Amino acid sequence: MGYMTAPSAIHATQIRYIGRIAADNAPLLADHPEQAIQAIEAGFKTLPHEDQVGIVNYIDRTLNPPTHPYISSENGEVLGSHDIVGSTFFIAMNMMLCFTIFFLLERNSVPMQWKRSVTVAMLVTGIAFWNYFYMRGAWIETQQSPTVYRYTDWLITVPLQIVEFYLILQATTNVSVMLFWRLMIGSLVMLIGGFAGEVGACSVLVGFVIGMLGWFYILFEIFCGEAGAVAGNANNKALTSAFNTLRLIVSVGWCIYPIGYYMVYLGPTFSYHADSVVNIIYNLADLVNKGAFGLCIWAAAKSDVKKGLLQ
Repeated sequence: MGYMTAPSAIHATQIRYIGRIAADNAPLLADHPEQAIQAIEAGFKTLPHEDQVGIVNYIDRTLNPPTHPYISSENGEVLGSHDIVGSTFFIAMNMMLCFTIFFLLERNSVPMQWKRSVTVAMLVTGIAFWNYFYMRGAWIETQQSPTVYRYTDWLITVPLQIVEFYLILQATTNVSVMLFWRLMIGSLVMLIGGFAGEVGACSVLVGFVIGMLGWFYILFEIFCGEAGAVAGNANNKALTSAFNTLRLIVSVGWCIYPIGYYMVYLGPTFSYHADSVVNIIYNLADLVNKGAFGLCIWAAAKSDVKKGLLQ
């Protein structure tokens, strides 16, 4: 069965921007082409950065269609047979659903003090599943990175994941409620900075720096701050194992995201091909950084069950 394809992946707003810039400089184009080109370039630089990326991606796809058999330029209502980027969106969506169902079924098999942590892990993958449902559709229809959908996911799920450090500590020891708020605020600063840079609310460099500062604060808190100190003094092996694994995911697994941001927005060039690779990496990273994150918590909770701590 065939599939429908859209004539282009460029948004109507971006078409209007191009048309307006071209129309404004049409008189110059015939008599003074060099000045017209300079004026068009100046007008292009005034556009929101997200629209600049979309227009460049569109032109790049038009002039240099992908030749790699596994990064397809196909778009439309149905996933193309060679669209590996779209396939990773579907894989991530289906796996998030599987994780959610698994955590739901396992929630009542863990000790009472761990149920809240497993519930939050279930919420993280459930919310991610719902957002991936829309992200995979956006990619198929536009072949553009679903930035807004991805951040609506991250703005909810990432703070929940960071709060997991507080919840697993609270499950086995006393911990200050201020730790909860510090971790929450640090995660929001990290995400809001990145989002502002990507949508053009501030320069991409400023957004990158703000996001990195938020991430560095989280790393400081879980390695050298109160969270790290409480975990280091805990006598519960399940807690220590889970905390160390989650800490590894946040420090190593999460570095993928700023690298992807840099590749697309701050690197020497950005293109449709780079955007495709970044989305593949983001989708697979989400599986580890959300699914494996929750599985670590579940495994720690089950190890407490084996020690007779089920309540």
